[in-house]
Amino acid sequence: MPVANASLFDAIPLDQYTTWAYGTQIGDHLTPLLLDKDDRDGRGWTVVPTIPTTGNRINSNSVVSARDAWLVGDFDTTIGGISTGHWNGTGWQPVVAPVPDKRQQGRTLSVSARASDDVWATGWADLLESREPNPDKPGGWIEVIHRDLLLEHWNGKTWERSRWC
Repeated sequence: MPVANASLFDAIPLDQYTTWAYGTQIGDHLTPLLLDKDDRDGRGWTVVPTIPTTGNRINSNSVVSARDAWLVGDFDTTIGGISTGHWNGTGWQPVVAPVPDKRQQGRTLSVSARASDDVWATGWADLLESREPNPDKPGGWIEVIHRDLLLEHWNGKTWERSRWC
């Protein structure tokens, strides 16, 4: 199946026969793109349905086994968190990664899956420090934000934002 208006970020082996390539397809909005190639069937690359999300992409993917893999993406306003997905061997299950309370924007850029209960995702989040009415623009706001590191850990049940000093 030809794919137009797309960017691929990386490719990883799922098992000894299967390779995934991932990235984003650009249309009316960004959509995650995952391609699959199984050397046993001779079909070449095919599109694999992933997690439902809008305005998003797959930034990274990591594999524990053919029945346990992760993908991470960007903040999605429709789910109120960062879009991630878990592969259970037959399909993708969406899992929302939390973001700080005063979040403005965020993205996970990398994921490393060591085991089913030990997955780490890294990225960034913009935190809102203050918001006040703009006296020069009625209805407008003056917002002060800062970018913070984002480190998320999957413990086998949920994503938890890791804290540091």
